[in-house]
This record gives sequence, structure tokens and C-alpha cells, in this order.
Amino acid sequence: MKVNKQFYTLNKEYYNKNAIYYENSSWYYFNKYKSYALKKDLQKIIKNFSKEINILEIGPGTGYLLDHLNFSKKKIQYLGIDHSSQMTKFLIKKYKKKYHKFKILNLSLKSNNTTKILKKKKFDLILGSSILHHFPKYEIVINKLFEHLNDNGIMYFNREPLGKSDCIKPKIYQKIFSSLIAIISNLILSSFIKKILYPKKIKAANAKNIAIHMFKNGVSLKPFKKLKSKGCKIIIFRKYNRRITSFLMNMENNILSNFKSDIFGNTMFAISLKKVK
Repeated sequence: MKVNKQFYTLNKEYYNKNAIYYENSSWYYFNKYKSYALKKDLQKIIKNFSKEINILEIGPGTGYLLDHLNFSKKKIQYLGIDHSSQMTKFLIKKYKKKYHKFKILNLSLKSNNTTKILKKKKFDLILGSSILHHFPKYEIVINKLFEHLNDNGIMYFNREPLGKSDCIKPKIYQKIFSSLIAIISNLILSSFIKKILYPKKIKAANAKNIAIHMFKNGVSLKPFKKLKSKGCKIIIFRKYNRRITSFLMNMENNILSNFKSDIFGNTMFAISLKKVK
């Protein structure tokens, strides 16, 4: 994919400007359905490790994943890579004193510099939330990160837009159901109410310069499936339709899941792979 030379600069500037508003204006921080599902994923992952865990997180922001991780009494070595220095300030304030070793690199990770930045380092757990769709060449990044995974190590990515080619064509009754849920969602949270509940972020001039795959083709599952041939086992795969309220998300994704359909741009997924010896 051809990328504007200013892509990483624009992305970094956007998150630096919005760091102070980020947690309060991002509705998923307060969504109980998402929080419960995320915690369940992470609990399953953490059970795979003994007392020491060497963690790499790509784009940790202000700590969305760390907020949901419960390491108990495990000894943690943490490395985060995030090019927003302003987001990092919040992250350091919250977590620097909680882990055995805690380090943040304020760099723009790219498909052609991953090996240079990480060198020969290996990790037990590699994490990322809402990050892959920001990489122009996310397929290469996934494969590069795999090379830095220890045997029996785990990669986990959350809140990624399901690729267009991976979306299953909905049946008529599923389309009708999705339309009804969307109408109810808009009625419950009108633009007026949203303004009251969620502080407004400073908008990007062009959102496609910030999260390019969110609006074009989403994130394909193919790179993950290909890793199976390299000795990876998919231990978690969860897809869900995002709605602003926990009630509607639970209704659509759990209670009436047979009526749910994949909707490009609205259907997200979480995936975890374990590198088998």
C-alpha cells in the first residue's frame, strides 16, 4: 500500500493533541460488555505463564490493555512502543512503579524497522489493542513480531476491524435485525447526549491518515492463518459488533447472537495465537 509520507507524523500529532481527552472521550473505556470480554481473554492468556513474563506492547496509549490485565504476583518486564509522547506520560504515571521493569520507547514502529528496534529481543507476550489497522503494511508487522516471540509465547490483538473479505454475507432477517439495533442505538444516544457524556476529541483533518484500514478493507485474518503453518495455534478468536451501550452489545452479541450479522466497519475481532514448540 502506497502511503503518504506524512502518515506517521499526522498519526503522532493526532494522539499527542488528544492524549488529555482520550480516556474520557473513548466510549469503549466505559463499556462493560467490552471490558468483561477483554478481561476474560486476558485471564485465559495469563494462565499460560509462570511467575516471570516478558511483555511487549505495541501502541499502549494511556494503558487500555494494562487496565484490564491482572498479573497477580507475577514478575513483569514490560516494554511499550508508542510514538505519542503525550499518551506515554499518562501511561508512565499509572504503571511505572507497578512492574519489575517498565520501559517505553517513543518511536514509530514500521514494517521496515521492527527488527532494527527490537534487535534480538524475545518476548513471552506481545500485545496490541486497536493498533494493526494503523499500520499501512500490518501483514509484515504481524510476521515480524512473530519472529520475536519465545517458544510457547503468545500474541494477542484486540479491537481490530474485521476485513471485508472475512465478513460473512448476512441473511435478510439478519439485515433487518441489524437495522433495528442501529435505530435503537441512535435513539438512546443522540448526538446531543453524546456531547454531554463524551468530551469531543480534536478531529483529524482526514481520518484515513490516522486509521487507514479501518475505512478501506479492515484487517484480514489471512496473516494469522498463515502463521499456523509456522507453528502457531489460534487459542482465541472472538468477533463482535460494536455498539455504544453495553446493553445493546450484550443483546446483539450474546442474547440474540443468531440474528447478528457481520457489518464491515462495525464488526470487530480479538485474536490470540500461541507459538508451539
